[in-house]
Amino acid sequence: MSNVERPVVVDQYYCGGPKNCPIPNKNAVAISNVSYVDIQGTYSNIPLSLACSQFVPCKALTFTNINITPTPKKAGMPVAPYCLDAYGELSKIVIPPLKHCLLPSHR
Repeated sequence: MSNVERPVVVDQYYCGGPKNCPIPNKNAVAISNVSYVDIQGTYSNIPLSLACSQFVPCKALTFTNINITPTPKKAGMPVAPYCLDAYGELSKIVIPPLKHCLLPSHR
């Protein structure tokens, strides 16, 4: 992928438009056992966003051989990934670094 605004997004808070959405979302769809493998490219906004519910956290996410870097225009201004209540593991090279973002596997 090239110059993608948000290459990897999980949003359990998505509501589908301008309406009164329940916050916090206790009815989020469960996300688990998802693998992200061999993703290469550039981003223009944020490389990775995992907005998971505190009531239904994302579990057993695996990231393997990921290399998502800023576009040349943003090369001097890399943006940190965003993680909220996301649990998983890293394998091989993962760029941007997720070790301070992704929580250890949640069983």
